[in-house]
Amino acid sequence: MRWPDGSFSIQGAAAELGVTPQTVFDYLARGLLAGHQLAKGQPWQIELSGKQITQLRNRVRRTKRSKKEAS
Repeated sequence: MRWPDGSFSIQGAAAELGVTPQTVFDYLARGLLAGHQLAKGQPWQIELSGKQITQLRNRVRRTKRSKKEAS
């Protein structure tokens, strides 16, 4: 879930943020998360600060609440 350097795997970031791994890929594509692969096809290493974790968790809560209110 976390690499020795403190960065997160896709699964680790998903667990930490309370989202699916696909959402983590979406956040990477949209620039909401920063990460890298040593080479194409290699595992991701995602940098997450405590501040980012809090901000993204709040974003997830707002999104879930908005979807619930819309239904």
